[in-house]
Amino acid sequence: YLIPQSEKREILGTLFSSSVLPSRAPDGKILLTSFIGGARQPQMAGKSDIALGEILDRELKETLGITARPEKEWIQRWEKSIPQYTLGQTERENNLTDCESKNPGLYFHGAFRGGISLMQVIRGGHTLGQKISKS
Repeated sequence: YLIPQSEKREILGTLFSSSVLPSRAPDGKILLTSFIGGARQPQMAGKSDIALGEILDRELKETLGITARPEKEWIQRWEKSIPQYTLGQTERENNLTDCESKNPGLYFHGAFRGGISLMQVIRGGHTLGQKISKS
């Protein structure tokens, strides 16, 4: 789930990783992957692992009602990990389309175009691969 900015929370969202990929956690256990900081709160990257764990525990309790402490916890920092589309993104994507139409055989694909999620990039790559194989 994603938390809208209007909620003014410290957590950006949480993935139920073991629901999507059951082998990610042993039977009877769940794996959550939570995100904090990002472009909304870049200062979070400077907080200690203990402080980040406390923030996540509180946020998961308040948003999902999770009160149990995690059996295991990993903190990974990826500064600037998710591309941030800025004003003018639609125009940039249109320029790429124009460039492709003027240069047959040239294709652009990635998180900078058509969506930032891994699934969007994979689907877009699949679609582009089919388009190329038919040309």
